[in-house]
Amino acid sequence: MRALDRDTIADFMAGVLAREESQAPPGYRRCTASPAGLPLEIFCNSDELMQSYTSRLSAEGLVPSEDRYRVYSLVWPGRAAEDIPVWVDERCSPKTFHRILAERGLRAAYPFRPNVWQFLDTRRRAGMQLVAAVTDLPPWDSGAPLRQHLHWILQSRNLRLVHASTLGANGVGVVFFGSSGAGKSGIALAGMAAGMQTVGDDYVAISAAETIRALPVFTIIKQDRTGLSHLPEMAASTAALPENWKGKVELDPRSLYPSAFVSELEIRAAVVPRITPIDTPRLNSCGHGETMRALMKSNLHQFPGETDDGMQFFGSLLRRLRVFSMELSRDFRRNAELVKGLIETL
Repeated sequence: MRALDRDTIADFMAGVLAREESQAPPGYRRCTASPAGLPLEIFCNSDELMQSYTSRLSAEGLVPSEDRYRVYSLVWPGRAAEDIPVWVDERCSPKTFHRILAERGLRAAYPFRPNVWQFLDTRRRAGMQLVAAVTDLPPWDSGAPLRQHLHWILQSRNLRLVHASTLGANGVGVVFFGSSGAGKSGIALAGMAAGMQTVGDDYVAISAAETIRALPVFTIIKQDRTGLSHLPEMAASTAALPENWKGKVELDPRSLYPSAFVSELEIRAAVVPRITPIDTPRLNSCGHGETMRALMKSNLHQFPGETDDGMQFFGSLLRRLRVFSMELSRDFRRNAELVKGLIETL
């Protein structure tokens, strides 16, 4: 067993990346993706993980580029007989951990999770994910693979990985914020069934430059069977698909709605949805504070240990958007009509 502490962690990460970059074995699988339009090249020694990357990561707006990022995603037993390294410096706080690595141009997930190492060399534009086994990854990884690396890469380009869903028409749209179960996926599916577009559900990238834009990161929608039952054609087409760890079906809606995903939306409003038993949905004015609270419930602790928790970014974002709350009804069609009407006024 190799033990790592604050004195050896940076050398270990830099050394592993340098070795992979110089002599990556020819048996690695390779794919390219374009989350938020940024060129990404992935090398992997696991068929299971590679399937997740090729089926989940967005390729919208993919443009070949020499300035691409590379990520090596490796299952350790396929690499060497020795055990995966173990973090033993429990007295090293996350703040100290991040500071030490930043001095070497490295970003890494503090090792809260045993047998999982995730890090990125910002100067090399190269990242690494090492796991002892695929089952050591968190359960949400299959639906949002390489989320940690995408967070770092997007930040380097002044973008933010955000837990949210979107809907739009003619290039203009809204973003939905709220915790799991608030109805974000349901309204996204309803909108697509009604002819609207999206750049994603669950996670999207947001740029808050001169124009607020949302861009696609993943290409799947997650919805439970109850929600799918409101869309008979979708329920029928997904009947044979398995449910994930949260009892939701992970599906690519383009199988039914080929033009559902677009490469970007100009975001002009934020909506906080809430599932209710009413028959007719209602849209209400909403304070920025209420919207911020809904947003931070699912975005504040996405990357534990990092000093930047997004408060400044999200606060600035919401000040530039119209904000609403929406009481979702049991009628998916009416919900979609209400959102479509809102978008037409933006």
